[in-house]
Amino acid sequence: MQAARHTTHCRRSGRARQLRIGPGSEGSSWSRRLSNGRGSRREGLGDPLDVFLTTACRYLRDTINSPPSTTGEIKASQCDTCPVRYLTVVRHAKAVPSKSHASDFDRRLSGRGQRQCDELRAWAVDGSALGAFGPTTAIVSSAARTRETFRRAFEDTPFVLSVSYTSAIYNGQRDVTADDVVTELAAVDPLTTSLLIVGHNPTVHELVASLALSVPGILAERGYPLGGVFVFELPDAQPLGLSRYAMVAQFIPSRGD
Repeated sequence: MQAARHTTHCRRSGRARQLRIGPGSEGSSWSRRLSNGRGSRREGLGDPLDVFLTTACRYLRDTINSPPSTTGEIKASQCDTCPVRYLTVVRHAKAVPSKSHASDFDRRLSGRGQRQCDELRAWAVDGSALGAFGPTTAIVSSAARTRETFRRAFEDTPFVLSVSYTSAIYNGQRDVTADDVVTELAAVDPLTTSLLIVGHNPTVHELVASLALSVPGILAERGYPLGGVFVFELPDAQPLGLSRYAMVAQFIPSRGD
């Protein structure tokens, strides 16, 4: 007889456990009792099939009502009822080239960058696209091109609840690491919303590579695209850390002029 398999999901933890109900299952009382059919009848339990059905049902009932196993962890995305939140990582859109007499900090978006922001905004207000991963608490580099990217793409949308601007993640004056970004996010994280960062390369590339369970192929092929968005799933009500998280979505705006 082929063993049956039953899976139960934990609402808060996202854990699942698989209960193998069939002949030879380790620890299954009925498999031991049926090892000798005559013994079952001597105990007054009747036909072996009745023993199987009765004991299997009891086993399922008792196990489902017991505390969830610490093994058999599944990704939270596989449990529709598990509460989760998200981290959205965005690189600013295309900016005008640097000029010898101008500050890098003050560079604005080019026409192409503005059109990329139009695409980002369309996704952000779409509840079946990027908008599905809000509302967010955002931190944005205080450089002109990141502020403009945020303003054109995300400001005054349901995707963002609040925003903070900071020079701590602007890497025009010093190297900003993934750990620096996580520290800044932790400082504003209420643990009750999703998170959004709008920053610069190579920091955002390092951040995505540090957090992803599997690095997206596009990063290896062409680097972090301008205006690119990568979304990670975070455990609910737990602070962000330099751990590995499932990447659940990516949005890459057009490269064309």
